[in-house]
Amino acid sequence: RHPGTTLAFNEIEQDGITYVDTPGIELSHDMLMEVKESDLKTIVPDHAVKPIVYQLYNNQSFMIGGLARIELGVEGNAGCVFYMSDALKIHRTKTANADEQWQKHYGELFRPVPLKNHFKKYETHKRSDKMDIVIDGLGWVCLSGSIGHASVYVPENVSITFRKAMI
Repeated sequence: RHPGTTLAFNEIEQDGITYVDTPGIELSHDMLMEVKESDLKTIVPDHAVKPIVYQLYNNQSFMIGGLARIELGVEGNAGCVFYMSDALKIHRTKTANADEQWQKHYGELFRPVPLKNHFKKYETHKRSDKMDIVIDGLGWVCLSGSIGHASVYVPENVSITFRKAMI
């Protein structure tokens, strides 16, 4: 299901040791398992990922296609940088308008969408100056500056990790 994965057993000899590269394992908590096969080309980058940078001055929400929604409680100047496929469209709105925009544009402007329209909410308070939100199988978002909290909506089977920023 994942582009570029191993399809057969491949043996590699090195220093008298035989290594076996086996077919990939499907990860049950990965966004790639939650979409139609035809949407994989939008989600999986086909070249180096270029960061998409946003400056924030008030509470903002970002829709990543119809796959995820991130709401940020901004307490001053802040920024967020998206690291994911540039084929995915990111839409920005004020958090006060997010529910209305999601309902109005889900499946049309906000696409691709997951196979099931059942979303789960994850929340955190920013614990350090820079923090990443990792959406398994989709990419990550680096938050910096005066962001007090973040809410992330993803399909119920997709895992989210909040970590210290890697970049």
